[in-house]
Amino acid sequence: MRVISAIGAVAAASLLLGLASCTSSHVGSVSATVALSTAAQAKTRAPVVPSASPTLPTSIRLEGTLPWPLVARMTSGRFLIRPDASVVPLAKATPAMNMQTTRPSGWLMLDRRTGAWAEIRDGRILIHRGGSILWRSRHLYAVSTAADMNAIVLGQSGVALETRPWGPLYVAAGRGRERLIAPHEFPEMWTRSGNLLTLSKDPATGRFSYRIRSPRGGLVANLASDLDIRAIDASSEGQGAGTFLFWDSGGDLMQTDGSRTRFLADYHVLGLSTQPSAYGLGGGLVELLTDDWREVIVSTDGRTFATASGPIGGSVAGFGAQTASSDGTTVAYVLSRPHAAAVVYLLRQGSTNGVPIYRTPGTAACELPLSWHDHWVLFTPRDARSALIDTTGSSAPIVLPAQLSRGNAELRMLGWASSR
Repeated sequence: MRVISAIGAVAAASLLLGLASCTSSHVGSVSATVALSTAAQAKTRAPVVPSASPTLPTSIRLEGTLPWPLVARMTSGRFLIRPDASVVPLAKATPAMNMQTTRPSGWLMLDRRTGAWAEIRDGRILIHRGGSILWRSRHLYAVSTAADMNAIVLGQSGVALETRPWGPLYVAAGRGRERLIAPHEFPEMWTRSGNLLTLSKDPATGRFSYRIRSPRGGLVANLASDLDIRAIDASSEGQGAGTFLFWDSGGDLMQTDGSRTRFLADYHVLGLSTQPSAYGLGGGLVELLTDDWREVIVSTDGRTFATASGPIGGSVAGFGAQTASSDGTTVAYVLSRPHAAAVVYLLRQGSTNGVPIYRTPGTAACELPLSWHDHWVLFTPRDARSALIDTTGSSAPIVLPAQLSRGNAELRMLGWASSR
């Protein structure tokens, strides 16, 4: 189901079979890629901060050599775990990225990557980044807090606002003055091209349209019209930052970057009887998932990568929450049953069923506890020890110690260190 939230339109789908409904997200799990400094990457002088009582020792016991460093965020700070199992405390995050910075009641996070956030002060919207005000609205808005706004969408090209559901759309080019653009129009996202994608609703018919507008708010293109709520529910962010996947009224799946719009697939031709939801998996792959748990994975050139069906015969969670390797050759997902094992499966080019590669006690319902580095997957189940899995089968899985598993209340996040 796709819901219009206080900060935007969010694509989601129930991925439980036989259990209470829950939402799936293809991003945002305990497994994440964490930036690693050049010094730490070279494994020489990682930035060190003193700690009176670190929650990780200076080394840990491993069942093998890590294929790449990991970063663990504990209650006492961040730690780098090197391939040789040595542990180095890392410097604290910069103030701009620190979520603990004092902010007024009702503030709204706009961009976690840059730390941009918004507040309402004396009726005006103020957008902050770091210690400075990035943008200030010229108009006064009858809302108490930024969290009461239906949408504030910040991009390099401008700022787009909506005060109430299907209320008027305001757009400010760059960091200039905002202008009233249209009634009954929602700012979906700033696209890669710098143009704004919006969703318009016809109050007379209740039907929807996707539009592209320039940074100044001018209409550039009508992408699709006469859409029902099911088509809107089935749309999502596309492959790559600033792209969007949507269905037109004829059942064609399209992807746009705000400048170029491409046809990807027709679900009728793919043999699906109902319109599926579409999700970008990474690696140039898109997952199409129907309500009856039939799945087709297509590449962004329109070719079918793999097909699969959800399991039957019991309550199973996780089938729809999938992620692809960066080269687009492999898709991984986890299936779990209550009070039973969680199993990691792989799909490759031409697959018609997932192939199990790792099994452990623990559940993974309503989340995506997998993240990739090269051909390795970091698996962080809820009720069992975390593991690194070589998807080629060349190396045995590396089961991580209890300190690096989610049963440890001191662990806040575990992820691959990035090379940035």
